[in-house]
Amino acid sequence: MIPIAERNMRPTFRRNVFRDVPASFVRFLPLVILFLAVFFAASAALHHPRPALAKPEPGGEAPASPPPLLLRPPTDFVEIKEKNGTLFAENARQLGERARLLRLFLPENQAHFYEEGKHYALTRQLAVYGIAKANDAPFNKDDIALLGRILEEGFLSFDKAPSAALRDSLALEEVLLQAGRDGRNLLLDTRSTENLRLFQYQLAYPLSPGHAGSPADDRMLTSLTTLILLVRGHIIFICASSINTQDPLYDDAVWTRDVVEKYMETLLADNKKN
Repeated sequence: MIPIAERNMRPTFRRNVFRDVPASFVRFLPLVILFLAVFFAASAALHHPRPALAKPEPGGEAPASPPPLLLRPPTDFVEIKEKNGTLFAENARQLGERARLLRLFLPENQAHFYEEGKHYALTRQLAVYGIAKANDAPFNKDDIALLGRILEEGFLSFDKAPSAALRDSLALEEVLLQAGRDGRNLLLDTRSTENLRLFQYQLAYPLSPGHAGSPADDRMLTSLTTLILLVRGHIIFICASSINTQDPLYDDAVWTRDVVEKYMETLLADNKKN
């Protein structure tokens, strides 16, 4: 463990981030990196026919399109409804061919930055994305299993947080801090069931030119939790991101996980079959 005196002197990773980095880069870095992995994998899976996918019998009808989903704003969040607005449009532009930005939410305590036009000050968001098959047929458990395996491969280059640290907030803070100092991307945790795949991770990105030898206080750290969920024939991506300012890194990690899991519970409750 790092001595208390040294811990109190730890770097604030985003001390100069708003001054040194273009606002659009700061705002959308998490999504750029996220969708390079997530939606490239999804697109590849969608464009390669597989025997596991449901196919109509000869002379039969193709599967019906899945019913629309109810996607309410979560508690303490504000929905960005301006589909042609800058924030929504720039998020949507990060997507792949068959991906769509369905909802974009900001925490209530940051929404005023958006209303005031201070987009550079936004550090947290929750986004909901959907993907579709070429024939708009419903997805099944085989589809989400395939996407989950592809995404797991995308995290093979990440360091993994020790399982013991996940049960101790102080230990996890030190693991996150050390990964930031070293400039290492870190996979904190995963969760897998037949209907979902969850990935919780921290990204480190140097703000200075050149990736090697950047000082620890010149890196931007971003916590993300990405959930892939199969619900009523849809595959939904629920993505929360939090760019670290001067708060404990642990708080960012916990925030993204809690937000995603709570929204998943709400979405499932709202879209139960009658």
